[in-house]
Amino acid sequence: RRIYTYPRVQLDAKMKARDCHWTSLNFFNEQPDDRFTDRDTAVSTIQRDYYAVHDSPRLGDLVLLLRDGKEAIHSAVYIAADLVFTKNGARESAPWMLMKVEDMKAYYPSENPLHVVYLRHKDL
Repeated sequence: RRIYTYPRVQLDAKMKARDCHWTSLNFFNEQPDDRFTDRDTAVSTIQRDYYAVHDSPRLGDLVLLLRDGKEAIHSAVYIAADLVFTKNGARESAPWMLMKVEDMKAYYPSENPLHVVYLRHKDL
C-alpha cells in the first residue's frame, strides 16, 4: 500500500519516526505498529523474533546492512530476485520503494564495506 508514496509528516507527527526499521518490521502488518518508531524496541524485536538465514532469501526476510559486523545502519524487506522494499531514512522526501540490494548498499556509503545479513522471522 505504501510503495512509491511519501509520508505526509505534516498530517501525522509519528510519521517523522517511520524509518527503515519501522518499515521493515511492519511489512506484513495490516495496521502499523508505531512501537517500532523507537530504535531500541526495533532492535530488541529483531534480536528476539528473527534468526540468520544462510540459504537463499525469500519474500519477507529482513535485509540488514551492518557496519563493523554488528551495527544495523539500515534494514529492508526482501521481495525477490535481489529486490528489496525499503525506506531510505525518515525524511518526508524519502519514499517507500523497491531497490536492488547493491543499489541500496551504494546509497549508504561507508569507509569500511557494509555487511549484508538476511534474517527470517521465527514464525515464517
